[in-house]
Amino acid sequence: MLAIWYLRRAVPWAGSLSCLAVALALIAVITEWPRLVGTGLPAMVLLTGAAAGFAFDEAAVRVTSVTVRGTRWAPLARLLAALVLALGGAGLAVAAADEAVLDRSDWALLALALGGGTAVVAVFLGRHQVARPGSWIASALVLAGLTPLVLAMLVELRSPYPLEAWTSTLRTGWASIAVLGWVGAAWLAFAGRPLRHAQP
Repeated sequence: MLAIWYLRRAVPWAGSLSCLAVALALIAVITEWPRLVGTGLPAMVLLTGAAAGFAFDEAAVRVTSVTVRGTRWAPLARLLAALVLALGGAGLAVAAADEAVLDRSDWALLALALGGGTAVVAVFLGRHQVARPGSWIASALVLAGLTPLVLAMLVELRSPYPLEAWTSTLRTGWASIAVLGWVGAAWLAFAGRPLRHAQP
């Protein structure tokens, strides 16, 4: 019960749920205008990765870092919230890919990999008392993820997103990123933040 109370109060759900809401709206756009799938679907999956990042924003990180519970229990609880958000994002990616008649497993894998990458970086920064790592990681993720789309349109390069079925090599690479991201985030969260002594 304490974990539920903490997650309800401490996690900035507004940012995460807003990302998922926009992602859901993009699915409707893709369904109505299929020609936009090349940009709409990548943008949608980037938003699902960004949603997981907001789970690690903690304005009072300097306060929680001087308590034993705050060094391990809080990061693990936030990681659980991020995992739930990432799984929800993967579900949206599957639904969107199904509407676009694309490989659903590739898009779900991409969503989980982006969520895992966001999580491990956010937990690492949280260990160093960065108060709101998720917000700027989410922004950087979306901007970096949209850059290849722009370049692909300008110089006619193949999109890095699975608009065409991934090869086994690409699929293995993204699966490795997903596993390493979530396992690394779990290891860092379980290790806990270095306990800081309160300043007099």
